[in-house]
Amino acid sequence: MRPELSLLALGCVLVAGEPLTITQYNVSLTVSGAGASGRFVNGDWWIVGPATLEAALPAFDGLRNGLEVSPASVEQQGFDHRVAGWNASRTARLPLIVNPGDRLVKAASQPPGPVQHRVGLRTAIVVTVLSAPPPDGAFRPPYFGRSMMPGPSGDYWLASDANLSRLEARPVVPSDASAIPGWSWLAGRFGRLQLDHLKGYASRSLHPSENMPNYGADIARDTGDGAMRLMLPDALTNASAALPGLVAYLQMGLDVYGILSHGGSWPANGGHENGRKLPLAFAGVVLGDPSIVAASRDAAPGAFSESDELQGRPANAPVVLFGQDDLTPSSVSAEEEYWRVVTTGDGFRTGRDPYGWIDGGAFPSSYYQFCCTSEMWKGTSLPMRNLSAPLGAAGNLPSFHEYVDRWVAFGAWAQPDPCAPPTGLCSDGSGPCAGFLHSPCGAGNGTCALSMDGYGKAFGPDGKGGCIPDTDPSDGTGRFPSLHGAARDQGDYVSAFAQAMWRAQE
Repeated sequence: MRPELSLLALGCVLVAGEPLTITQYNVSLTVSGAGASGRFVNGDWWIVGPATLEAALPAFDGLRNGLEVSPASVEQQGFDHRVAGWNASRTARLPLIVNPGDRLVKAASQPPGPVQHRVGLRTAIVVTVLSAPPPDGAFRPPYFGRSMMPGPSGDYWLASDANLSRLEARPVVPSDASAIPGWSWLAGRFGRLQLDHLKGYASRSLHPSENMPNYGADIARDTGDGAMRLMLPDALTNASAALPGLVAYLQMGLDVYGILSHGGSWPANGGHENGRKLPLAFAGVVLGDPSIVAASRDAAPGAFSESDELQGRPANAPVVLFGQDDLTPSSVSAEEEYWRVVTTGDGFRTGRDPYGWIDGGAFPSSYYQFCCTSEMWKGTSLPMRNLSAPLGAAGNLPSFHEYVDRWVAFGAWAQPDPCAPPTGLCSDGSGPCAGFLHSPCGAGNGTCALSMDGYGKAFGPDGKGGCIPDTDPSDGTGRFPSLHGAARDQGDYVSAFAQAMWRAQE
């Protein structure tokens, strides 16, 4: 597929002596002295500088509606005081001379007052300052960092470079046509700036509510749907309809590339950081850019949640296990932290089994393994697992795909397991109990309230690097034998399209 540029290439507009006001999504920047202006193929604006940024609306009030020039920090931001990493010194003060290479990222905040999940932004736009007009059909350079800014000689990514045939896609079209997203959904979902450079949980609070979901599990559901939609045959046979969505999706992949290349990452953290690797790999393959493909394929540990939230080579289990290394600062060991979560449900609820026998977390099939990762990952895995060999090579997630297949076919992993279960008291007053948190006990009306009282004595570490063994096989051997195979092909944050596509490939 080689899209026709005329659909979105909006050309340059010469600027006379009067100041130019650029307006997009009810956000405006007024500049004077720009040599020319226009739009990239995705619709975002550029100007030729140097120029003077005279005004930006809605105006910065000291706490809200900030503007950053070339965002470069993955820990701090100057857009809104309710967003994590607030640093007012990062907000540009006007008037301001802007030069080629600058990215002017302007935010419009939510109304004053508390906001859900500290999501302080309504929308955000980016205006890129160039030394000369870009070629027709050029993508916007990544908004984060400066080193990828093309010079006067070119080096832009172009819409004419995009070729969906490079995916070598081989999907079976779902029989349920109502599950297939429309092209307007794809263009609308990814058409605005995906502001996503803060690291860790903080990224959730940065996401503008009109531009993108705040939670990573929602982002992953959407990026999976977007990739699969562009792999169906009509993306090639009806290229003009597919083009706006293709351009928007590729632009997100390029922005992920820019963030990753300048120190950004989306490390394992429950559902928060999922969904960014797929559009990166997709952009690399479809644009035929070996540097982007390599960035995805060779990403370091800690760069993407999909590769780090699993235990690919557990010490004792024959399968990939759910659970990540505990990297949170703590006064207790990762082993003790694991048992605290098992007995209370509070704390680091995506931690791995320290003994390498079973799925981690509070218990297999619980919390983030169920709600926000395993089932939702089907939409990320499927495009790379068997729909596109080039995309699979660029993604380089063999353990991830193995885990998703296991979850769909079997469910949670809890056997074999030699470790003694945690202990506590049944809420009906019938006495001691053992098993998983809040499991039934007593005469059937109680639930097991676990505690750490037996830690190191009845369960937990044996002092030799292993676990205290279970010597009572009357209820099965191990911590949670009844959960082996639990929640097969179940979970939250999954799309109807991903489910239909998975069934169609079986």
